Amino acid sequence: MKFPKPSKSPRSNPVRSNPVALEALENRLLLASDFTISSIIADNRGSVIMTVNSNVNGATVNAQDVLMYKAGPGGNPANSDHIQVKTTIPTYNSAFEQITIQSKKNLPIATPYEIVVKGSDILNLEGVALDGNQDGTPGGTYRVVTSIKTHKTAVFETGLGNMIVKLANTSDFPDTIANFLHYANAGDWDGTFFNRLTNVSSDTIGVLQGGEFNVTSSNTAGLVPTLSPIPLEVNPSVESNGTVGTISMARGTGANSATNTFFFNYTSNPALDTENGGYTAFGAISPSDTLSLDVLQAIASNPTVNLRGIGVNPPGLGAEFKEVPTGLTNEDSQGNFIPPTPAQVAQDLEDGLVLISRVSIEMNVNPAVTTPIPAVVTDQSVPAPLGVPMTPALPIFQQGSDSTAALVDSALLAQSSNTSPLFNDTQITGGTSTVDTNGGSEQITDTYVNGVLQSTTTVTTEPSTSDSGTFTVEGTNNGSTGGLDLGNGDTIVGSTTTTTTTTFN
Repeated sequence: MKFPKPSKSPRSNPVRSNPVALEALENRLLLASDFTISSIIADNRGSVIMTVNSNVNGATVNAQDVLMYKAGPGGNPANSDHIQVKTTIPTYNSAFEQITIQSKKNLPIATPYEIVVKGSDILNLEGVALDGNQDGTPGGTYRVVTSIKTHKTAVFETGLGNMIVKLANTSDFPDTIANFLHYANAGDWDGTFFNRLTNVSSDTIGVLQGGEFNVTSSNTAGLVPTLSPIPLEVNPSVESNGTVGTISMARGTGANSATNTFFFNYTSNPALDTENGGYTAFGAISPSDTLSLDVLQAIASNPTVNLRGIGVNPPGLGAEFKEVPTGLTNEDSQGNFIPPTPAQVAQDLEDGLVLISRVSIEMNVNPAVTTPIPAVVTDQSVPAPLGVPMTPALPIFQQGSDSTAALVDSALLAQSSNTSPLFNDTQITGGTSTVDTNGGSEQITDTYVNGVLQSTTTVTTEPSTSDSGTFTVEGTNNGSTGGLDLGNGDTIVGSTTTTTTTTFN
């Protein structure tokens, strides 16, 4: 992004390096008791940040006590048939008083999931257990489930705290919002850093820019993947660069050249609504969200270094590398702050830069509610003929080489994927879930509009008649003289418990 550069003058922003605690988000959860989870942020790729109201004994936070589940066959992640998601080991950050857990692999976009915290096992520094069910008594289980937010809210997780950004309606900025959601949902901005912080005194504007570069494993600056440029969409009556806390798209000299780079207005910059055709402001931190605004100001208060001046050159042009904010802090013997040198920053980019660990889209979080599990009719037992009771009824495919049979421990696990290229307000296609049962299949397609499930279409395919393999049937015949017909030419006769193995073609 190019801006006019007036004559230089000393930087006047105060320096502040202390991290800012996470906001207590509106409508995000219940409050109670002495030691509770006071707020929670859950995103649409399986990352959860829970803020507690007391210092936690970090040794009591472990993978057995903080769990994540997705829905099983019943369709509700809170039901007993749910499936545990493999996650990172939950961590506790004492600076922010936050417990964080993430799925090891990103969940398909907007997959509902449940978070379970066993309060009795998580203790604060005084040895008091977490009030999980928030009834005023230590202990109990904390359970919440996520759901799709109709209006999109982005979560920026940074080294100095988190910023919650409400995006404008898709109808106001269709290409810009779709572009932003693509990068966020793909995880392209995870592990990036802010690469430009302008000085109001010298640059006449106060912007904090990022999105273009990440830190590679070899401690160099790498490029974030880039989509095709998007059309310029400027609408100051909806969002204006003149509002502190707005997020806008950075671009080159061409009006329709914005790709993956964004900037925050940490001061009021109304000139950017019209300069060079204007810059698209498409979202904002809520004015009432003082903690997110504090995080923005804390980052903007950091000193900058000219990495390009010492040979740290990013791919591409990288002119912005002359004003890179740094999170490093040095102190003299009296405890006074000393700005780091570019060489100190370059030695370890991950520690020296202000990192954006994750940019994602927030989910709703609500108390977990279980629902009745629909009865599933399967060929799991052989019905006994009239007058010939047969016990116990065991799965007929208990041992089978039929590769299409999925009756293992009665777990009919649906495989699903999101087929929508962009997760937006206009149309979300939930994809197709398939369940195989003895050669047949059931395909379920969910359709969403404005993030709300509108319809479900089910297509059932009958079992194949050309399967081959071996199966085993076990049962007890209680004295039928005619024997129990297994339907394939074999019978069980006499009062005996019999195991019959049949090969079929």
